[in-house]
Amino acid sequence: MHLSKPYWEGNYLIINAVNPTAGLFPGDSIDLDLRVRKDASVVFTSPSASRIYRGRVGVVRVHQHFQVEEGGWLDVFPELLIPHKGSHYVQNTVIHLKSRSGLFFTEMLAPGRLAFGEAFDFEKIEMRTELRIAEELVALDNYRLMPTDGSIRALRILYENSYYAACFLFSEHLPSLVDFQQLALSHPQATAAISYFPQGVAVIRIIAGDSIALKRIIFAIRAFVYREIGNRLPILRKQ
Repeated sequence: MHLSKPYWEGNYLIINAVNPTAGLFPGDSIDLDLRVRKDASVVFTSPSASRIYRGRVGVVRVHQHFQVEEGGWLDVFPELLIPHKGSHYVQNTVIHLKSRSGLFFTEMLAPGRLAFGEAFDFEKIEMRTELRIAEELVALDNYRLMPTDGSIRALRILYENSYYAACFLFSEHLPSLVDFQQLALSHPQATAAISYFPQGVAVIRIIAGDSIALKRIIFAIRAFVYREIGNRLPILRKQ
């Protein structure tokens, strides 16, 4: 993994994480530990999609640990995760937040390499995200997708080859977002829903019929949330 030279865009430090190889292969393991210091503002992103390959043996494992100190802001916004046929991917994310901090954490999952006819042909996808505020567990998201056990059936109800995304939000100034449903459901090829948790936490889940619809909805949600909590939307060069 390579961290490109961070740059200050006026309000946020933008950090791009780049995988200089073709993708992640069985046996690869990434351990990421990122801390946002007091009153700092960071956007952690990637310039391109991450591809998960299959092999004879082994699993691709990614462990992520994020810490945000008081007054800090962290925006984790990677590109799509694309699992190839027969791949097995395990991701474990733990996020520790202090009071007066803020978070916008996004993950996006493609059904596979559709151009090669690989729709949900991966072996297994396991994702776990743990959100703690002042050490208290506030939200836990844990799921496993396996084409052989029917767990992807719900993803295909609305769209045959669904793209999926989840956004985890935390801000003490997070409004009720009563207008969110109209915003998120306005696209004909995407459907979204929001769940609220204690202490200013919300989780938005999105299912879309293609990657373009998914990103359009996510960009709209990002612009809406940043505006509502009183922060300026980061300017990402990849946009």
